[in-house]
Amino acid sequence: MADFTVPAFINKRFPSEINFGFTGGPVFFTQVSSTTGGQEQRQQNWEQARFRYSASHEVKTREELEALVNFFMAVRGMAVGFRFVDWNDWSSDVAENQGIVWPALGAVADMTHQKMRNVDSQALGAGDGAAVAFQATKKYELESVVGDFLGVDSVVFVTSTSKITRTVGSWVTDGFVVGDYVYCTGTAGLLNDGSLGTVVSVTALNLEVSTTLTEDAVADFGVNIFSQDVDVAPYFRAIKKLVTIRVIVDGVTWTEAPSGVDTYTVDLDTGIITANTAPAVGEVVEADFVYDTPVRFEKDDWMQQLEHFGIGSVADIQLIELRV
Repeated sequence: MADFTVPAFINKRFPSEINFGFTGGPVFFTQVSSTTGGQEQRQQNWEQARFRYSASHEVKTREELEALVNFFMAVRGMAVGFRFVDWNDWSSDVAENQGIVWPALGAVADMTHQKMRNVDSQALGAGDGAAVAFQATKKYELESVVGDFLGVDSVVFVTSTSKITRTVGSWVTDGFVVGDYVYCTGTAGLLNDGSLGTVVSVTALNLEVSTTLTEDAVADFGVNIFSQDVDVAPYFRAIKKLVTIRVIVDGVTWTEAPSGVDTYTVDLDTGIITANTAPAVGEVVEADFVYDTPVRFEKDDWMQQLEHFGIGSVADIQLIELRV
């Protein structure tokens, strides 16, 4: 037998046609110390969660069981990592997570041309005229909006400053307070990633934020400005094992190509998008994407029972996410 080096990870997917029925999700590592009076002190040891999955496949056909055991044997139990479709968390769209036509098992190389449907964009950052590399990232955040303002011909972004003025109504009455996170949609929705930062000061007609406003921030109509209580900052998850991606810069969809204006390349394993031309200052870089979760088996033993001829079951399958 020829020598063979076992790889740390392979771009093969756990049999997706039989991975329904898994339970699981993100796991954090938090140490909790309690006093005799019941008070607690909590220490977050992991900045990023690890996803864990488990399933018991009670009744499987002979073909399905063979697919499972063949996969387990090929990856040598815990030794080799692989891709896994988490049907609860597999796209940039936090709300929907549906509507993608998945490629055939293991056809990772052909995934870049899959049609994207019903997938919302995630903001990856803003151009500074020099940066060309952007990490695919997914944001998880609370939706507790505490103030809102619809500015139609009644809001002015004072460019090159941090001030937003209004000619009618009151920021204070609408619930905007110092420390709130402020973002906008509408005409100015592409500015600064849609984020205006946090409120530094507020009066009835003037709202000062932590972000310096660009020239593009001059708005003529249809601006929705929201404030949000951010006692808990958004959680950002770096996405590494991409399936397919679409990149949008300043509202324009770019083309995946090795060279040229408004083009980019992508590393599906690392999730890093590299623009061939650096986005200009203030241009927001967004992406729609679909991804797998990199995992390995959490145990080295395989417990399978033959129920009767041609039908069997697997007692317990456990998977743990890899940090790659």
